[in-house]
Amino acid sequence: MTSPTPPPGPPATVGIVAKTRLREAAGVVANLTDWLTARGVGVVVESDTARLVERQGPPTCSRDELPSAAELILVLESVLAGTARIDERRMLHSRVLRNEAVMADRTVLNDVVLGKAALSNIIDFAITLGEQFVMSSRADGLIIASPTGSTAYNLAAGGPIVHPTVDAVLLTPFAPHTLTNRPIVIPATAPVRVTPALGGAHQSAYVSFDGQYGFELAPGDSVTVERAARPLRVVRAESRSYFAVLREKLKWGER
Repeated sequence: MTSPTPPPGPPATVGIVAKTRLREAAGVVANLTDWLTARGVGVVVESDTARLVERQGPPTCSRDELPSAAELILVLESVLAGTARIDERRMLHSRVLRNEAVMADRTVLNDVVLGKAALSNIIDFAITLGEQFVMSSRADGLIIASPTGSTAYNLAAGGPIVHPTVDAVLLTPFAPHTLTNRPIVIPATAPVRVTPALGGAHQSAYVSFDGQYGFELAPGDSVTVERAARPLRVVRAESRSYFAVLREKLKWGER
C-alpha cells in the first residue's frame, strides 16, 4: 500500500455547498463564510446554496464549476492549518460515442453503469481493454467501477472490494445469464470499451454516471471508460483507517 500524500498546505479558496432543501443550513453557511473570511481564506458558494443565505455574500458559481473554482470543498480545521493528511482517489473518465459524435463526457468517482431497460430482453455487452477483446457478457447490466466505487453498487452486485490506492478498474456483470460471467479486476492502463448489442425489437439499454445522470443508448453506441487525468484529493480522518471504516460499515467480526 502506498503512503498517503503529504500535507499540501492550506487552501487559498474554499467552496461551500449545502442541501438546498434544508433551511437550517442557512445559518451554518453564513457562519462558515464568516469563519473562513476572518482567517484570510477565499470563499465561493454554489449558486443554489447561496440562495439560502439572505444577505450579500461571497462570489457564487454553479455546482459543475465549483471543483474548478475552489481548492477545497469540505473543510476540517487541520486543513486550514496545513497539517491534514490527504488521500488521492482515482476517478474515471467516460465518453459515449454515437457515430463518432460524443453524446456524453463525464468524470465519475464511483462507477459507470450500463443496464437494460425495465421491459427489455437480456443484453450482450462486448468488452475490450485497449485493443484486446476481454469478453462478451450476457446480463441485465454491467458495472464499471473505480476502487473507491467498489464498496458502492459494485459490492451490492457481488463484486470485489478493492483498496482505493490500487490502480485498477472493476468489471462486474449483474444478473448474468451464465455463472461463468464473473467480476474481474483489470489494470487501469488502457481504456475499457463496452458496446451493447441493441438490434432486437425488445432490447433497450441505458447508461448512468455515479447514479446522477444518464440516458438511453441507441444501437451502435459505445461507452469508453478510462482513468481520469486528475485524482480526487480527500481529507483523511486520522482517527479511523480505511479498514476500520470497512469493519464498522460491513460489521466484520460481529456474531
